[in-house]
Amino acid sequence: MPYDVATDFVGLAVLSAAPMVLVCNPSLPAQNLGELLELLRINPGRVNFAGAGIGSTVHLTGEVFRAAAQVELPIVHYRGGGPALQAVMSGEVQLTGVTPAEAMAHVRSGTVRALAVGGPTRSKVLPQVPTATEAGLPGFRQDIWIVAAAPARTPPHIVAALNTAFNESVRRLEPRLTELGLQNKEGVETPGQVDTFIRSELERYAAVLRAAGVQPE
Repeated sequence: MPYDVATDFVGLAVLSAAPMVLVCNPSLPAQNLGELLELLRINPGRVNFAGAGIGSTVHLTGEVFRAAAQVELPIVHYRGGGPALQAVMSGEVQLTGVTPAEAMAHVRSGTVRALAVGGPTRSKVLPQVPTATEAGLPGFRQDIWIVAAAPARTPPHIVAALNTAFNESVRRLEPRLTELGLQNKEGVETPGQVDTFIRSELERYAAVLRAAGVQPE
């Protein structure tokens, strides 16, 4: 890329975040995360995960889960999260990761089964689905987030004003965001906190990708 996310921008606010939900085709003989882990360990490489392109949030979800579970889980890439989810619903592959908003209707209709939420708390739109920590896999922590940012040389008083405006808007829209399965990022409110959060996430994902042997393309 022609820019460096960590140095060429200054964070303004986290607009929203959503934990990724691990879902499977209903035909998979695993009713919960514990049974899935047992299945993967007994049948290494026999269950596939649908990715959405190298470096995508869905791909990272698969890599984070694979590393946390320490299982052999081939990742099959599709042209986006929608096709990846369709592949799971059709039974072409067995697992993928989706946001709560994407999962809601399909979980309720029974076209996919939700096994775990990759956040610290349960999703309000999928309250019946345990967190990965509750289900016995605390290393599976994965969410998607949207950040507002400005060029790095933006004057501090403008950064402060935009930070205040964005945070006020997010608080005002919180009921609507909750309906969509979105959450606030607690403890990430000031521009400095946003910058620290972005850098920590970049480092975390870089380590996951290095460990998986993924090469830049």
